[in-house]
Amino acid sequence: MKKYSNKCLSILAAVGSLLLIPQAQATTLTATQVGQAAFDVGMRGNALVDAIAIADAESSFVLEAVHNNANGTVDRGLWQINSIHSEYNAALLLSSATYNAQAAYNL
Repeated sequence: MKKYSNKCLSILAAVGSLLLIPQAQATTLTATQVGQAAFDVGMRGNALVDAIAIADAESSFVLEAVHNNANGTVDRGLWQINSIHSEYNAALLLSSATYNAQAAYNL
C-alpha cells in the first residue's frame, strides 16, 4: 500500500508542477492601437471606424485570437483572417497588428 501511496504522491506532484508553468499571455490591444494599425495601411473615414468595430467584434482586440471553424478552416488575428486566404502568413497574422490590418484591407 505504501508503494502505491508514494506513486500517487509522485504523480500528483508532477501534475501540480505542470499547473504552475506560466501560460503565454494574450496581447489585448486598445481601440487606439487597432485604429493606428488600420490607419497605417490606408483605412480612413468610415472604413477606419468600421475596421475598429469589426476587430472588436471579431477578436475583442486580442492579437492572437484564433477560431477553428466547423469546415476545417481557421480564423486568425484581430480581423479573423480565414485560412482559405493562404497567401497570408499565419504566424504574422497572429503577431503583427499591421500585417493583420493589411490583410483585412486587401480583402
